[in-house]
Amino acid sequence: MRFRARVIADVRCQMNRRRVCIVFVVAFFVVGVIIGHLLIRGQYEGPVRALPNLLLSIFAFAWCRADAAARDKKVPWYTAALTILLAPFGFLLYAFMSYPWRQAVALSIKAVGLLLISFASLACGVWVSRYAGI
Repeated sequence: MRFRARVIADVRCQMNRRRVCIVFVVAFFVVGVIIGHLLIRGQYEGPVRALPNLLLSIFAFAWCRADAAARDKKVPWYTAALTILLAPFGFLLYAFMSYPWRQAVALSIKAVGLLLISFASLACGVWVSRYAGI
């Protein structure tokens, strides 16, 4: 019975990491729509430009926390702080501190792929709002 409960908990934690990734891509699409509307009005200035970077930091931190919870791993506090302040470097630090190096390299490659997908989603959001008239 204990083994079954542990397997169910592992599946739930894996789903939490996937949910963070899916919400990450969808959030970048929504930000792309917002940026497209602001570009049409000529108001894409100031703090609005930092919105994609802020989202990147928040979701990198959320994924690292979900991953640490899924694996019952204690990570140093400064990895979370660096993930919020400097998302790409903090994420790499987290990956290489909490995984063996081969898995960390694979995780880093997957993270770059997710980042490219999210930027494509951002570009699609801008295109939809500017040219499709949403």
